[in-house]
Amino acid sequence: MKHYTTTSQKSRLRHRNNVHGQVSSHVAAGHTREIHTDAKTRYISACMTMIRSTIRSSFGGDVADILRSMKNIMMWAAKACLYPYAFLLGIVTIVVIFQLINIIDPPYVIKSKHGVDKVDYDDNPAGPPPTCNWNVHIFDRIRTLSKGSEFTPLMSKLKMVTNHRYAMGKPMICQGAPHQIPCSIRITLSLNETDLRNKDVVVFGMSATSMRDAIGMLASKRRTDPEQLWVFMTMQSPLEMRKLVPRIGSFPTHLLWSYMTSSDVVTPYAQYVTNEPMDTDNVTYGHYVRGKRKLVAWMGDNCDEKDFWPRKAYLTELRKHIHVDLYGECTNLTCLPRNSEQCGMLMSQYKFFLAFESSECREYITESFWLTALTHQSVPIVYGSKKDSYLKLAPPMSFIHISDFESPKALADYLMSLDKNDGLYSRFFKWRHSGSIKTRYPPFKPESLCKLLPYIEDMKIRKLEKETLSETKWFKSCRNKNISSIQSLRTWTPWK
Repeated sequence: MKHYTTTSQKSRLRHRNNVHGQVSSHVAAGHTREIHTDAKTRYISACMTMIRSTIRSSFGGDVADILRSMKNIMMWAAKACLYPYAFLLGIVTIVVIFQLINIIDPPYVIKSKHGVDKVDYDDNPAGPPPTCNWNVHIFDRIRTLSKGSEFTPLMSKLKMVTNHRYAMGKPMICQGAPHQIPCSIRITLSLNETDLRNKDVVVFGMSATSMRDAIGMLASKRRTDPEQLWVFMTMQSPLEMRKLVPRIGSFPTHLLWSYMTSSDVVTPYAQYVTNEPMDTDNVTYGHYVRGKRKLVAWMGDNCDEKDFWPRKAYLTELRKHIHVDLYGECTNLTCLPRNSEQCGMLMSQYKFFLAFESSECREYITESFWLTALTHQSVPIVYGSKKDSYLKLAPPMSFIHISDFESPKALADYLMSLDKNDGLYSRFFKWRHSGSIKTRYPPFKPESLCKLLPYIEDMKIRKLEKETLSETKWFKSCRNKNISSIQSLRTWTPWK
């Protein structure tokens, strides 16, 4: 071992050690930079692989590609731990990509045994694959539509994509339209204005409350797609809509979808179909009297329901002359749910049912007439539409219209005379031997959206013009234009 004793020797030794240390530090730093660069490169490569695989998988590739890419990202981020926040960035990347895929929501793709991709459509009947594909957006809240049972079939088809955004898991095939060419539609639902982009059709109005947001959207003067078809769909009367949305008349639409026969798309509550008898010739007229131990029933939806004619006052006056059982939340008799079979069986024990609509509007004939009364063999006493609307749409000789009587007392006297004469009463069921009632609404079926296909095609060929709702026959179909004041029974006369 060599010993250094002099000061100069010790200085030379320290200098050599310092130089050697600096060289070692530079070498180590260079090696570390190489490791950092290698980790970054591999991380970026894994990210790009995952993105490519995700897109390929969403449009027909193998889902295993996504899983392998995710594994690579996690492995390099956790193993190297050299790229700051790599693990967190990997998670964020995956979440963002999957959210984009859910928003796009492509059809489910299945690999066939021959290696050819095929699309799995929702409830796809046997037939050729679709040759056209359209995106239909419903501008509404899932929470609002879920409150009523009429939209249950539609709600069951939708899944949550992101918060407040819903979409149909698989495209739905519409066979035979338009022009006998099968098309598919993909349904989305939200109240987000940005979700209207890249949609072929937007359906407004399924709930009245959503129309406030729609009108607010118009006030923002956001530019809309000129090739996008706007549809206003409602099963409520114009007066009810005006009460809930005062500015509803200013809303522009290409198509009107309602219960009225003059609408572009028609969905009646029900309809009378001839040549499909409900009863056979073996059913005698005595059958319609048997088991009916009660006389007249009325059913109210809620205590605070606003009428646009003196309906409650008329009912009060009628009860002075004939017994009427009242069903509803503000009475001592209940029958819930209203459209249930149990409630229908209860109504079938009554000879007469008061099918008084809340609004005096043409063709506004709801399920209380079709389902509660006619289907369950109770003679409906009707008012709301003019008598000619009932004559046009209802089965012949199936109802009693209050405009035929000078007063509630005169109506009561007629009902009591029918109660005492089984032959006269049974005449109101003669129609059941030549036709039947087909219920159309509720519920609202997703397949109903296929009715829009011919108009989508038309919109692409030639631009349809919008008109405000105040210009439509639906909006102008009501007797009372002033919804803020209702006539008293003393000055009111029935609409004839």
